Amino acid sequence: MDWHYNESDRSNIFRSWGFQPGHQTKWAKLLLILERHRKLPWLAPRAVELFAGFNRAWDSRHGGLYYGFGPDDSICDHDKYFWVQVERFAVALLGARTGRAAFLGLLRRTLTL
Repeated sequence: MDWHYNESDRSNIFRSWGFQPGHQTKWAKLLLILERHRKLPWLAPRAVELFAGFNRAWDSRHGGLYYGFGPDDSICDHDKYFWVQVERFAVALLGARTGRAAFLGLLRRTLTL
C-alpha cells in the first residue's frame, strides 16, 4: 500500500488519501446484508470492525461525518458530503444484529442533529 498516494491532494474525492468512513460503514452494511443469505461467522465481527471508522470521523462539535481521516486518526478532509451522511444508518443494522446498546445509542445521537 502506498501511504503517500495523493497525500498532497487530500480533498480529491475521486482518488482520496486516507480512509473514507462512508465507505467503511457502507461495507459494514453490505456484510450484514450478505450475512442474511450466507451465515459465515466472520461477517458480523468484520462489520463491527469496519464501522469503527465512524467514531474516528464523527464531528462531535457540529455532528456529521467528515469525508476522510488519516492513518493517525487525524481528519484529512473536513468536507461533509451527503452520501457519507446517509451511510451512517448502517448503525441501525449493527444495533439490530449485535444487540449492543452502544449502537442503538449512537443511532439516537445521529438522528437528533
